[in-house]
Amino acid sequence: EVYQLFVRYVREVASGRRSCGERHLELCHILEFLTGASEEPVLGFGMDPSIEFVLPLTRNGQDSTVQAGEPSARVGFTPTAHTCANILSLPRATHEFQLPPQEKLFEMYDLAFSQPFFGKV
Repeated sequence: EVYQLFVRYVREVASGRRSCGERHLELCHILEFLTGASEEPVLGFGMDPSIEFVLPLTRNGQDSTVQAGEPSARVGFTPTAHTCANILSLPRATHEFQLPPQEKLFEMYDLAFSQPFFGKV
């Protein structure tokens, strides 16, 4: 489900329908978030970019299994990246934590990909 939504999001970015504040999002913003590079190097990436599906994070940064039973736990579905390994981490739904509605999820993606800094390094 997360993969299908991410593909839909990428298509919206590619067609110019996503922005965050004044910043109009482009595919290079997603690539830069993931790899630290706004375009593919001439000789390609040393490590091919990839996606991993992870447990959502709770308010204290732990994965959701730590506080799944706590009703007040704030769960985040914001993507992160490991720029050294070119890995995009997309939080997935669990039995305890369902994905937010598509537009809310896309707003989280907009915010993440529009920032001038990267995910985790």
